[in-house]
Amino acid sequence: MSGGSYDYLFGRLEDAANQIKGSPLRRAFARHLLLISKALYEIEWADSGDTSPGNNDEIAAIQACLPKGADIQACIEEAKKVLIELQAAIEANE
Repeated sequence: MSGGSYDYLFGRLEDAANQIKGSPLRRAFARHLLLISKALYEIEWADSGDTSPGNNDEIAAIQACLPKGADIQACIEEAKKVLIELQAAIEANE
């Protein structure tokens, strides 16, 4: 199967981005949506089995959408949630 694991959402997002006109802020937002569309395309193809998850194209496309360190921040936020759950479990079993 080629793509399709997210019902080709990347294409609809790309179409919407290409329709946005107006102020410089709106045009900048449209350019950002195009970056997101590209990342979503890479993710969709990987999740559909057409490419390998975590391939260089996927990583580069995702990184182009996010500020530096966003991956580390996501890990920190997850770790904080897990720590809270771990502390609760430890207290429950003392």
